[in-house]
Amino acid sequence: PLYRFNELAYRWVALAQWNCSAEFIVPAVSPLLNRSGAAPSLSLRLSGIDTFCALRLNGEAVGPPLDSALLTHDVLIPPGILRPGPNRLVLAFSPPLAE
Repeated sequence: PLYRFNELAYRWVALAQWNCSAEFIVPAVSPLLNRSGAAPSLSLRLSGIDTFCALRLNGEAVGPPLDSALLTHDVLIPPGILRPGPNRLVLAFSPPLAE
């Protein structure tokens, strides 16, 4: 993108919404779960999130939207959202120019 006018040709990258996701499995017997098999309130620590970002865990919005790469964010995961078995975390990055 640093050659001639390529920056203009790739401007769409900064205008698009990007999603990053991860799937992980929490075993039925896990230190993350209490005796009833439910997750208590947990904290997810994120750093270096470089733009506006919203988090969803198993389809549920968690924490406030993130907006600074200079901060480390501790996002509270309310009880019951993390579950035994497969879980999916999605980070939805908004275009910086849209915010």
